[in-house]
Amino acid sequence: MGSCSSGMTSSKGIVCDATMNTVAIVTDKNDTLSFSTMNANKEEVDGLLLNDTLEVFYTGKYTPGMQASKLVQYPQSPKRLYRLCRICMV
Repeated sequence: MGSCSSGMTSSKGIVCDATMNTVAIVTDKNDTLSFSTMNANKEEVDGLLLNDTLEVFYTGKYTPGMQASKLVQYPQSPKRLYRLCRICMV
């Protein structure tokens, strides 16, 4: 987990589930964290996909389903995405 100067905490992980207003990530410590994204700043998210890396910023101690303040997406590389698509087509 990282921190920002504004008192926010962040957790970074791989997207394992996403709906219109929620997202769940698996961290490098194998923890699954879920967040509400209804009021989150999503300016740095474009076409979120399963297996993308996502950093979720929030205020306070983590509780399941808590409100995310900001989302930052780190998309998969096109080469990896191509391989995943090829596997799914087989």
